Amino acid sequence: MSASYSFKLYFLRSGTTEVDFIKRVRVASFPSFKAFQQILASLFPNKENLSFTIQWKDEEGDMILVDSQPEWQEALSCCSSWPLKLYLHHEVVAKQPVKEEEDENEEEVPAFTVTPELFYSELGDEDPSIEEQRHLSETIPAIISQLAGRSGCLPGWVMESVAASQSQGDVLLDVNIPRFALALHSRALSLLVRADDEPQNAEKLDREAVQLLRHCVRLTPGDRNANFNLSCGLSRLGETDQALPPLEKYIVLGGDVKNIYDDADLLNVRKSAAFVEFEKRYPSPVVVEKEEPRAPEPEPQPEPSPSYEQELKVLSEFGIEEEMGRLLLEDCDGDVEEIMAAQFQSQFL
Repeated sequence: MSASYSFKLYFLRSGTTEVDFIKRVRVASFPSFKAFQQILASLFPNKENLSFTIQWKDEEGDMILVDSQPEWQEALSCCSSWPLKLYLHHEVVAKQPVKEEEDENEEEVPAFTVTPELFYSELGDEDPSIEEQRHLSETIPAIISQLAGRSGCLPGWVMESVAASQSQGDVLLDVNIPRFALALHSRALSLLVRADDEPQNAEKLDREAVQLLRHCVRLTPGDRNANFNLSCGLSRLGETDQALPPLEKYIVLGGDVKNIYDDADLLNVRKSAAFVEFEKRYPSPVVVEKEEPRAPEPEPQPEPSPSYEQELKVLSEFGIEEEMGRLLLEDCDGDVEEIMAAQFQSQFL
């Protein structure tokens, strides 16, 4: 799945600015302030009821306290390079009575009718065509309505991509399309990561993620990564037949076929019967290792002719000249005795 972000955590000694120890963590997507506090607590599994004071250093060198979701978003947005350095004090606090958990991401939006009025992009893109406007005018209200639910309250992570105003009892929204799509996608990825960490809630979280990814694909059908991650989510749920169409869309949009065969989340899809036909159309790429050119083999060198120095001396004592002796030795592979026997025999013929 998508990119990850790392944080370098400087834990300071109590009441001082002296660094006690340093930790480094990596997350799959931008966590909310509440989620990041939970990540910090998970670093100390043997300690309960820890409270963290979080600070970051701005470009002027000032230490900025982070104590809310907006302040946390400001810290993330001001990070020019990763990892983001955070400075923390931690202490044990008294255990509080258990209250019904509230979602910190819930924005206090009145329970009026939520009506998207304007769709735009601040990225300099061209305005949507009439056909796209018609599609958006149907898609975005449906997505907003599902996210708002019965209460009419939108989560905070949605409100970051819209501007709200009230008119005659309605809440009118100006929707920044790229930001809205990115918010849906990022939220879905964070749920998939949570599902890996919380096996007991995995199916519920996966289904929530898939629903958000469906919204994202409806909103931006040309987003190949959203199509790919939707397939991953459906595969995790075992809904392999539904996972194949967005997977094929991912390829049509220029996605790398290799990712389909490598991603662990798509294991159920690859094991399904329907994948057989899919594999015929989009086979696994074969990695051909480039052979290094071989060095030319050296040409065989002729073996040096034997000198036969000792043998020629022996033959010269019997009156055989060097040139004749060399010829005889070559014929007999240097066997002097054979030559002498032949010479002795020839004297009596």
